[in-house]
Amino acid sequence: MNRYIEDQKNSGELVKTAQDALGEIESVLHEMRSLSEEASKEEMSPYDRNLAQETMDHYIAEVDRIVEEAESKAVRLLDSPRSGPHKPVH
Repeated sequence: MNRYIEDQKNSGELVKTAQDALGEIESVLHEMRSLSEEASKEEMSPYDRNLAQETMDHYIAEVDRIVEEAESKAVRLLDSPRSGPHKPVH
């Protein structure tokens, strides 16, 4: 019975960790979309375009960081194409 309770607790922690990470990624994606919409609607100087690209690069790095840190009890919960081969959870 104790094993069942522990498994239930661990499952809840896994789900919560994944939900939190996905919520953070959703926020970053919202910012990325806003920036891309703004950039497409107005004339931008080369400086502003460069700044927008640097900001977008920062957002991409932020998503990668969230993916890398989305672990619970050493189980990787999210994967990114840039993070290398996917290792299935057993």
